[in-house]
This record gives sequence, structure tokens and C-alpha cells, in this order.
Amino acid sequence: MGGREGGATLVEVMVTAALILVAVLAGGSLIVHSVKLERAVTQTLNDPAADQAVEWMRRDVHAAAALHAGSLLWTGEALELKFFDGSIVRYSQLDGTLLRRQRDLDGVELTRRVVLRQMHEWRWRTPTVDLLEVTLVLPGHGDPTRVATKAGYSQFGVTDLKRTHALFSLRSPGRRSW
Repeated sequence: MGGREGGATLVEVMVTAALILVAVLAGGSLIVHSVKLERAVTQTLNDPAADQAVEWMRRDVHAAAALHAGSLLWTGEALELKFFDGSIVRYSQLDGTLLRRQRDLDGVELTRRVVLRQMHEWRWRTPTVDLLEVTLVLPGHGDPTRVATKAGYSQFGVTDLKRTHALFSLRSPGRRSW
């Protein structure tokens, strides 16, 4: 007898598979575009000068043998890094700039560089022996319709402060690698 048995024909299966494939490709495309957009937004929100200052610190911390003196609490004092050759690099804030000074064994200043300008504040701490946390606070241009402005910056059109936070891993004492 010519009755039809249950199940799907090959054409129905292929149409269903094609629809599922289109849905997966569309969803994947949306995910890729949203990740690209998130990266683009993050890059425009980050301050390139602060990123460069963080990169200077990262290189120095990774090349350093140890901290001259650590602090469990947040501090704005100078940060000193000792190197294997005995030289010291010192980061400190002076009149709204972050300075990097390098001294040799005898205390003679080898280099002096302004790493970051127009800095409101900087803080650092060492919560563990091998971890250094740094926060840079910079003037930011936020929403101009905000009522509250930071004292001293309103004359420049600055309505917010922007923070850049970085974590660095220190080497184990006495070792040249991690």
C-alpha cells in the first residue's frame, strides 16, 4: 500500500541544516563584531601616555632584581627598583609629572626622564613579596553636563579623573628568571 512512513526526507533535512548554518554564521559574526567593538572602545578610553608610562614601569620591574623598600599600604612615595648590576631606578611624582631617574652604584644620576605629564596622583603598593600594584590618576574629559567637577581642574574643562591600574610580577629575590 502506498502509505507514507514517519520521518524526514533528505530535502527537509538539508533545508533544516542550511537554516541552522545560517543562524550559526550570523551569531558568530555578531560575536566577532562585538569583540572588535569592545577592543576599539577600550583603546579610545585608555590614555596612550598612561599606557606608555605603564610599559616603562613594566620593563623596569621585569628587569629589576628587587624593590628597594615595599609597602603593604597604598603610598605615593617614591618607588625604587634595584637591578642586578647595583643600579637603582626611582619613580616619583613632582609637580604633576611622573619622573624616572636612574642612578649607578655610587649614586650618580645616569638618566632622568619625564614618563608622564599632567598626572593628578600616583599610588603603589606591594600586597605580596612578588607583586607590585600601581595606580595612575589622570585628568579625564568626562561628560561635560556633570554637575560635580574636581577642584582645580574645572578651569581646563576637566570633569572627571581617570585611573589606570597595573599589576606587575617581581622576580624571586636573587634569581634572574621567574
